[in-house]
Amino acid sequence: MARKPPAAFVAELVRRFGAGHDVQFNELTSRWEVITPSAGGKPVAQVWGWFRRFDAKTQRYEPVPMLANGLPPFRDLDSAAQQEIIANMEHSFVGNREDGASSWKEHIRNRSEFNAQRKAKSRRRRAETYAELLGEVRIAGRWKKEHPRNTGPKMYSTHP
Repeated sequence: MARKPPAAFVAELVRRFGAGHDVQFNELTSRWEVITPSAGGKPVAQVWGWFRRFDAKTQRYEPVPMLANGLPPFRDLDSAAQQEIIANMEHSFVGNREDGASSWKEHIRNRSEFNAQRKAKSRRRRAETYAELLGEVRIAGRWKKEHPRNTGPKMYSTHP
């Protein structure tokens, strides 16, 4: 007997993300798959399973390792799983309603600040290098004169 996803959940996916979104049980992998349309118009199946679990000892979510066959451990399509699927899709959906102008503006501002910090760090490093070179140039005359491998004429002669 084939497993059927909850009709209300499929309807919610279609309502939020548009036509072409579906959930089906893959008998070959024994996992639920979330079907989403791709940019090329072909359906893409995302295998659903346990990716992280709440650990009561550490009070945080711990990652669950993949099985030897590369699949996540089986997870039934209960209400918590449905809410997590919708939250993950809402977060990564191109038409995400929560990612408005303010978020994009904040992203640009953060990126600009990061680039400005990198430029300032690079300028400080170049200024320090330049200051070191200037310091070496001031002593270059004496250094060349007193250097043991100096075979050429002396730049600064103390004798007339």
